[in-house]
Amino acid sequence: MSQVTSGKASSEAVASTDDRLEDSLNIRETPFLRQGILALVRVTLGLILFSSGFDKAKNPYDFLAAVYDYQVVGPETGLWIARALPLLEMSLGCFLIVGFCRVGSFAISTLVFLLFVVAQVIAYSNGLTINCGCDSPLGEGVVSLKSILVTASLLCISSLGVVLSFKEKRSVLADRVG
Repeated sequence: MSQVTSGKASSEAVASTDDRLEDSLNIRETPFLRQGILALVRVTLGLILFSSGFDKAKNPYDFLAAVYDYQVVGPETGLWIARALPLLEMSLGCFLIVGFCRVGSFAISTLVFLLFVVAQVIAYSNGLTINCGCDSPLGEGVVSLKSILVTASLLCISSLGVVLSFKEKRSVLADRVG
């Protein structure tokens, strides 16, 4: 019985957190504003991801060297990452720009940015002075506190996109049912 009570309490806490987020963003009463913010976040992240993936695909050997410089994975895994990541970033960028599978695209983008942050923190904490492999308009080239903060900001923006797109999807479903 306590599990049922704690489950109910945790779902109420999540609902309360959702309400506070909507209140702080002042988007509850204005779905048009929520859609506008979501579109801006979606297109901005999409352009950043596509541009970054495209630059990596244009210079595959430079990106492969950047992956190896992190000293986190072995040669085979590094080669796999260097092959797959540019395609993943360009695909996610396209999906976000056109609005295809928004919740999933934002969720995978969030995971990608989280992995980038973790890799940069590991490199920075190990004292490595290496190219971040960012290849984006926002990247500065070398792993530093600035590159970590930029990537962490993109992680936060992508997380916001997950929340807003999930809310939008839930709102559309509620309108259809209600």
